[in-house]
Formats: sequence, structure tokens, C-alpha cells
Amino acid sequence: MKCIRCGKCCSRAEVLLSSEDITRIESLGYDKKEFTVRSGPFVKLRKVDGYCYFFDPYEKTCEIYPYRPLSCRLYPVIYVLGKGPSVDQRCPMAYTVSKAELTRKGRMLEQHLSKIFKKARRIYLASLQK
Repeated sequence: MKCIRCGKCCSRAEVLLSSEDITRIESLGYDKKEFTVRSGPFVKLRKVDGYCYFFDPYEKTCEIYPYRPLSCRLYPVIYVLGKGPSVDQRCPMAYTVSKAELTRKGRMLEQHLSKIFKKARRIYLASLQK
């Protein structure tokens, strides 16, 4: 899929971050507190004025593109609760995503989210022990 730099993906719903996503972004010199927000046991990408922390509204580009979170790399494939992997129809290029790409990226997204949810579960259970 070819990105047309419309910025819709950078204003979409919440982006859950994995430990690997955070480490990759921190390697650029960013402090985790700058670009993350905690939501219960989850860590999400911070938004500023409705857009991702790393979105440049003038250039309509991602400031950390080569290091962006996996969920961003897999877009416009998203995970819809109760439905599973799906193509975000808000993306103007959604029609270019093939069934094979949806399947491949969908599997990757499910694995990614599974790791995030397992870690969140451990954090939640540990908080009950306190």
C-alpha cells in the first residue's frame, strides 16, 4: 500500500504500545514520559491536539517513521473487537489492501496485541497482590 500522507491514521483510535515499541522509540533519545500515557495496565501513544505525538501536521509525516510502533506499520489493518483484523475504511488507500495483505498483517497484529494483553494481565494481577 502506498501512503498518500493524509494524516488520518495518525488521528485514529488509541495505539497500544509494546515494550519493544517503547524501547525502539527511546533509542532515539525520547523519554517514555514524553510520548506515552498510561491507561490502566496499558501504555498508549500520547496524542496532542487529536494527533499522534510524533505527527508533523505541516509536513503530514511521522517524525519517527522508521521507528514507529508496529501497529502503525501494519495500518490500515486494524483490530476490531468482536470482528478481528479488518481494514480501516477511513484510510483513503484502504481499497488497495489485498486479502493476502490483510491476512498477513492481521496475524502479525493479533500476535502483537496478544503480547501486549499478556503483559497488561500480569501488571493487573500484580496490582491485586499489593
